[in-house]
Amino acid sequence: PKLWLVDGQHRTLGYVRAFEEEWIKESQDYDVPITIILPDEAEKELDLNAIEAKIFYEINQHAKKMNTALARKIISSGSTDSIKDTIPSGIKAKAIKIGIGVKIADHMGDFGPWAGSINAPNENHKIATQTSFVDSLVETVAYAGQFNWTGDIVINLLDNYWSAIFELCPKACSNTLTEGYEEKEDYLLMRTAGMFVCHRLLPNIMQLFSLTPKTATKEKFKEILDNINDKSIDDGDLDVSPFTDQYWLSDVNAEENDGNIVAAKLPSPNSFCHRWQNTKINGK
Repeated sequence: PKLWLVDGQHRTLGYVRAFEEEWIKESQDYDVPITIILPDEAEKELDLNAIEAKIFYEINQHAKKMNTALARKIISSGSTDSIKDTIPSGIKAKAIKIGIGVKIADHMGDFGPWAGSINAPNENHKIATQTSFVDSLVETVAYAGQFNWTGDIVINLLDNYWSAIFELCPKACSNTLTEGYEEKEDYLLMRTAGMFVCHRLLPNIMQLFSLTPKTATKEKFKEILDNINDKSIDDGDLDVSPFTDQYWLSDVNAEENDGNIVAAKLPSPNSFCHRWQNTKINGK
């Protein structure tokens, strides 16, 4: 044979059968990714079966899984979808994670309050991973799909929402290089736990207060979240209001921080919202 088929025999036979059964047509072109490995000078005198065995062993013993964020980035970059397109109602989590969610995270990592804080694929020096950021967006993007909002609208909502949170929790959201602030690695807000809680909370706020893209301003978000801050949350031993720097401190073992709340103990988004609503209704 001109080429030895080292791996992928089942897939190759699948293509052969697809042609035989006319599931795919010989008159059409199909892209099939392959890798051709040529022996170096030292291997040219070796038996071809030995070379094949060596390659097979190395591939199966030393292959590394592709970074999830990189895989999603590649898939997303091959899509014709744009952040200016409407998000379909009923969009599935998988479609968000390999499509619009990646594009939103790309934008958020370059512009707005999260700029410079989200690791691109194969980066590791920033506070948040793109994989976690995208995964945390699923409920927010799915909510936007109910109204066929565009990715641009979601980005604007997130910018306003996080700008309000950043103003309420400046230390927890500060850049690690900002003089006078503790490193934000000491806080959970911009880490996986904080991202998931805040992005899960956002659709609840939008729905409960009947916010629209026009009325969901930074000032409105700040008013809602700040009113939650104004009241003590009565949840057993949890005595720190939710949108303050102290609330998000990760050093919960220190004696002076015994009352701090960690992500696992956070009240539900509905609990946050209804506390705020009841406070306003009761005039307390």
